[in-house]
Amino acid sequence: MHRYKATLALTLALTGCSCTGSGPAQMPGPGTDNATESSPQAEPCQPMGSELEIGPSDRPATLLGPVGWCANRPMDVVFLLHGYSANALAQDFLFGLGRQVEELDFVLVLPNGTIDLSGRRFWNGPPGCCDFYNSGVDDVGYLHSLIEEIDSFATINNDKVYFTGHSNGGFMSYRMACELPERVRAIVSLAGSGYPNEGDCSPEQPVSVLQIHGMLDSTIPYAGSFNYPGAVELTERWARRAGCNANNPSEAAELNLTRTQSGTDTEVLNFASECTAGHRASLWSLPLGGHVPILNAQFAPLIMDWLRTH
Repeated sequence: MHRYKATLALTLALTGCSCTGSGPAQMPGPGTDNATESSPQAEPCQPMGSELEIGPSDRPATLLGPVGWCANRPMDVVFLLHGYSANALAQDFLFGLGRQVEELDFVLVLPNGTIDLSGRRFWNGPPGCCDFYNSGVDDVGYLHSLIEEIDSFATINNDKVYFTGHSNGGFMSYRMACELPERVRAIVSLAGSGYPNEGDCSPEQPVSVLQIHGMLDSTIPYAGSFNYPGAVELTERWARRAGCNANNPSEAAELNLTRTQSGTDTEVLNFASECTAGHRASLWSLPLGGHVPILNAQFAPLIMDWLRTH
């Protein structure tokens, strides 16, 4: 059951009738237009708190939403998954999504991974990262349970959520796209990767993917490693899974994602030809970017805009 934290929503008091006299009700006479009385009324907002605690008591997650958001109005729901040894709040500080829920009108979910034997938080993503002690923790099941809980008290837009993540959180986002495509519409991965072999992931439905990667990343190299693919190959795989022509990408206008460069710093490659309707894959490459780029204030609005176009 979800639990209110910082902001408690007020319950609407609805009045059933507003009688003004003691006499019998007047029936509409000839020519009276009673269309208004017979037309269905919009369901009143069921307001929610702007910060809720969801999930099991031993592994809660924070849900942030706009002030007074309505549980019965379709909302975009975005999960943000932290990197290895980080946590949800630190990751949100880097991405800046929590500061945008009001202006961009979406719900943000901030879960935490479990702690491994070295005392670091992690997600059990694809083999490359980062269940180093082989715990086998069911993070897919945990995150799925959070989606189901949100579904029990709120209205998820199109019945599908978005996943975003950095490094280990990006790996986990790819695992969610592989194993739960019926609930995942699109993902954004910063410095993450996926399964080493293309056949290890066979989603039954397409999932749109945006891979963002620094070309100077020495932690999760842009070119990949023996147990995970490079950024280009990874994006091509997801383009094919979305029905796109992976051999026909197109370049788009460069972006500025970081605070360390005043001009454009990110090359954009889109795989959007022949795709399944509403889907595509994109690769944003930072030629001078490392593993933890210093992101600017436009990063969150840009990735939200990308997610919402799919």
